[in-house]
This record gives sequence, C-alpha cells and structure tokens, in this order.
Amino acid sequence: MKNYMKMHNNPKPNSKYVVISPSGQMCNKMRGIMSAFLIALLSDRILVVKNFLYGGTSYSDLFEDPGFNFQGGGGSGKQKSISMENAEVFACEDFVSEFDAYSTISLNGAHYIPTYIMQNPHYQQRMSELFYENDIARPILAYLFQPKHSLLDRALKQRAELVGIPSADFRKNVPQKDRKHFITYHMRSEFPISPAETKAYRDCARDTTPKHKVNDAAVYVAADSMEFVKRFSNDLSVENGAISQPNFLSTTTFVKGGKKGGLELAFLDLLTASMGDAIFVSAFSSFSRTVILYSQTSSIYLVTDYVMPEQDPHFKVEKLSSPHCYRFYSKEPCAW
Repeated sequence: MKNYMKMHNNPKPNSKYVVISPSGQMCNKMRGIMSAFLIALLSDRILVVKNFLYGGTSYSDLFEDPGFNFQGGGGSGKQKSISMENAEVFACEDFVSEFDAYSTISLNGAHYIPTYIMQNPHYQQRMSELFYENDIARPILAYLFQPKHSLLDRALKQRAELVGIPSADFRKNVPQKDRKHFITYHMRSEFPISPAETKAYRDCARDTTPKHKVNDAAVYVAADSMEFVKRFSNDLSVENGAISQPNFLSTTTFVKGGKKGGLELAFLDLLTASMGDAIFVSAFSSFSRTVILYSQTSSIYLVTDYVMPEQDPHFKVEKLSSPHCYRFYSKEPCAW
C-alpha cells in the first residue's frame, strides 16, 4: 500500500490510470471502487474515481483521508472501456498485459470483481502475495473507507446506550458479561417479510444467543423505511419464547437518492449494525455485505426462505438447526 501511495502522489507523464464511474447507491459504489483499486494495484496504475457520491455528500463527509486523493484527474491518450459485468475478462484473461497499450482503463458499473480475479490463474500468485488467505475486501475497505471518526463515535455511543455501557466508556471494548448481548439486523424493506420469515428471524436470534443472555439482550434494526422498522420490530417481539423484553431501536430513515443527511445517517446505521455481537443480514444486499465487512464478530447469519445465493464457489454457509438460518463462513463479498 505504501508503494501505491507513493506512485499515486507522484504521477509522471507516462503514468497509467484506472478510471471508474461507479453506479448505484453508496455501498454499490464502494464495492465498485474497491474492485477498481485492486486492478490499479495489479497493473501499477493510478485510481481515479468519478462521481463518488451524490446529493451534496462528499467522500470527506463520511471517510477519513486515506493519504491520497483519488477523486478527479486522470490521464490522456489511448483508452479502453470495459464493463465490470464482463466476468470472463477478470476470471480468465491476462487483462493487465492485454490492456498495457492503453494509458487509461475506464470501468463502468459496481460489480465486486476480486472474487473473479482470485480464481484467475494469471493472478493467483500475485493475489496470494497481496492478500492473506483471499481476504481481499476487508483490507481494501480499511484502506479506502475508514469511517470518519466523528461518525464512528456516534455509532459507538448509540451502541453503548443500547447495551448498557456507561457513556464515559463508549469507546471501550467492554466484555459481554458486563453488558447486554447486542443483536443487529439489516433488512431490505422493499421485500415483504412473511410471518414465517419473521418467525425464522426471531427463532434464529433466540437460538444463537448465549443462554445466559436470552433475558439480557438489546436489538437494533437497520432498514431504509421507518415504517418497516417499527412493524418488523413489533412483529419480532410479539411471540412468546422470543428474546425476553428486547430493546428495539427504531432507526433513522435512509433517504434514497439524495440528501446529505440521508447518506450520513445511512452510514451511521451501517456502522451501528456492524457492531453487533450477532448480525443478521439480507440476501443479495450490498448494504448487508458492507455491514459484514465492517464487523468484528464471526457470528454473522443469513435468514431467508428464498433460494440460497450460491453462485460463487467461495460462498459457503452452514445451515443451522433453526429453519432458514445460515451462518457465513467467509466475509468476502459475492461477485454481483
């Protein structure tokens, strides 16, 4: 990373570039940028990001300075444009050599392509040198997307209040025996949740909570609709046998498409959800996958009554005794 920073901050007339215009919302854009950064590392190119966020929110509103500015700039000369959905290029071809004649590689989309690249025989050795045991996304995330300290503190204070940590100690790693067990959910509110699926979420949380903490748990629900959060929280707490007297917190609405406060609050939601002792996520969600990447726990679960998304060889989960409840083996995102 130090070598990359030196190259990035000292461009030369013959420097080459990877330029990305990431599509989608916040977490999709982050996935696309992480993909482009990996290509920059492999090909000794400088990363340039166009249109990072939207609605008046800048990179610096959410993240700390990584030590170089990847917004704007870029080179001139011969360019090669490629879609990030072109899996064959990244999984099979020697694309660094193939694109060497071009001064700029222009990427479009927001796919997470390191999953393809780590299976590419041309780059397996180099990938093993750069990343330990194919743990790719988390070190790149930590390098490019370190949360703004002020936002991280707000999330930590929110968690401290929920789990019973004194306000003065909100940054401390207080052992579970001295606080409530913290359960977090991320839900996609555009998908209707059936009573059976709600029961699966409740049962999976109950069955994975340490027995001595079943009566001492706090629950945080993150979603992009306040109405959905309230309804889901109420449904979770209805049935006998669920976690006794859970402290549900209604989260702030994520404003789709635009306002500065909306994006900041969405990222705050994401950070708080990532701090769970047990985290329950939704299938096919870039927000959920980003929650997983920021998390420190290995107790991450997927609850679904749909078909399991198993399109990637690395995507492995363990089916638990609770119906429709699965535990992740890997935090590495899928290639979609």
